[in-house]
Amino acid sequence: DVHALDLASMQFNIADLRASASGELATPRLTFQAGAPSAVIADEQLTDMRVGGGLTGDVLTIGALSASQGANPGRVRLAGTYNLRTQQYDATADVTQWTVAPTTDRPLAVQVDAMFTGAGSVEQPHGTGSVRATNISWNGTSAGDLAADVDVDGQAANIRARASDLNSQLTARVAVRNIRRDGMEALK
Repeated sequence: DVHALDLASMQFNIADLRASASGELATPRLTFQAGAPSAVIADEQLTDMRVGGGLTGDVLTIGALSASQGANPGRVRLAGTYNLRTQQYDATADVTQWTVAPTTDRPLAVQVDAMFTGAGSVEQPHGTGSVRATNISWNGTSAGDLAADVDVDGQAANIRARASDLNSQLTARVAVRNIRRDGMEALK
């Protein structure tokens, strides 16, 4: 069991963190959980942060990773599995009523709802998702709402986006294959 107080860096501040892990490293068969009642991460006030999961053999499981916004009803939740040997994954993510407030450096205001469900591998990602951005404004000028759907088919992400208030529609196919390999080559 770990109880840490006043963890801080340039991008985060966590006043109180409690974590625990148990199991056997040799097998490996581990379970873990961690939580913090509040934190500031990248200037975002978060509350009720929790993560729990385990490692059994080559499979890392995140049973739930969740957090809420401090001043708004926004909530994010992630869950899934990842095989460290085969690089296969199965994941879900939900963002509900996440509010982005404008700042001097970023005069964007928006509320976001999103979801993603997928199963595949790093080399052949698959999944579907959607994003709904409502009450969008830039410098106080309303831009209406935006809705987008994505379908990742192992080769590319097929994106369909609509901004009805702007009478606009976008359809795109963006390659996702070899992103990891190309990204690693760029780091060399």
